[in-house]
Amino acid sequence: MQRASVFTLLSTSFLLSVDAAAQDPQGPPAPPACAYATQGASLPTGACFTDCEPSLNLNCPEMVIIPSGTFQMGDPFEPFGQPLHQVTITHRFAVGRYAVTFDQWQSCLDDIGAGDGNHCTQPINDKGWGRGMRPVIAVDPLQVKAYVQWLSKKTGKPYRLLSEAEREYVTRAGFDANGNCFESTLRYWFGNTITTDPTKQNGANFAGDNALGMTVPVYWYRPNCFGLYQVHGNVGEYVQDLFHYTYDNAPTDGSAWGGEYWPRIPLLVRGGSWASPASLLASFSRSVIGSGPATTPYSGVGFRVARDIVPSP
Repeated sequence: MQRASVFTLLSTSFLLSVDAAAQDPQGPPAPPACAYATQGASLPTGACFTDCEPSLNLNCPEMVIIPSGTFQMGDPFEPFGQPLHQVTITHRFAVGRYAVTFDQWQSCLDDIGAGDGNHCTQPINDKGWGRGMRPVIAVDPLQVKAYVQWLSKKTGKPYRLLSEAEREYVTRAGFDANGNCFESTLRYWFGNTITTDPTKQNGANFAGDNALGMTVPVYWYRPNCFGLYQVHGNVGEYVQDLFHYTYDNAPTDGSAWGGEYWPRIPLLVRGGSWASPASLLASFSRSVIGSGPATTPYSGVGFRVARDIVPSP
């Protein structure tokens, strides 16, 4: 079966917004919010929580505890997805239930009392699409780094971006016939076909037929088996790795490859966006921003956070 290329330079047609805001159709209601947990490490796999104490009065990411596991990373039909290799993640970790939202970004932006410059300083243009629980867009990578550092300071937890391997691992979390989680080796966690219809089981926000032409709230569309929303489409998400053309000598433990040097051009993006073709939403698809300085923002790109789960002593 012929497959679309897994490596695509994200051109302006995929990343830059249109000026005219499309009409926002009525979507599903947001699910109940996750509660604050004093000891996230003691929660069971699959639990949803937030690390921000209510007294902080901050809108912080809701996190989901992801199990350890082994999966096959890459795609055997494309040179940029080779070699297909086994990755074993030996520890549980927590991943944002959603991409970081405008409301969450605003909490960082408003926290000018941080006093040390370790907070967000970039006001974000929502293109007239709306803010709230839409994913924050057009954040330059250095500001993404500032947000992660700010969140770590506020919570006392080691927040970071996902590695490329972690991002593919959580994207492949499909349901088996009994409703249990398993590693989907299909194009998407739900199968090989995809639609823009939010009422369908295989729905996602991308540049397909009847596309909306803008972002939608982060809770639209069905979550995957790990409880993560929009691992396909809406906004592409930065990962911590530096770009490498192939997976030759790639880490097999799920760690970020050269992540200590992030952000450095070219930047890796996973998941595809509202402006991407279906091929860029595939679980194995790799996209790269290959031009411009590391401070360049793109309206098709946002980010999702992660942190390790350290057992209590």
